[in-house]
Amino acid sequence: MRLLFVIFCSLCAVGAAAANLRPLRIGVENNSEPLSFVNQSGKIDGFSAEFLGEVARVGGFEIKLVPGPWRFLLDEFHAGRIDALANTTRNDERRKDMDFTIGHAF
Repeated sequence: MRLLFVIFCSLCAVGAAAANLRPLRIGVENNSEPLSFVNQSGKIDGFSAEFLGEVARVGGFEIKLVPGPWRFLLDEFHAGRIDALANTTRNDERRKDMDFTIGHAF
């Protein structure tokens, strides 16, 4: 539960900063079931979508989930069109330009 609280607080801080500007855009893979996937209705679904939606609701800010394949999401993040990436594996290369929360899904 402590790990989820840390992630919640981190996202709320980012969300609060962005709340007056626009929805926080979060990239989620469209084929990483059960974490994130496009359901039969064509909407992003899974643990990540539910978790991020609840964090935004409780934190009082709006999010827009951006689904896509990993390479597309990474390019969008580097171009500044996505504010955060869900379920990103930490490695030395990514640590150069990304901040990470404590892992919550294993």
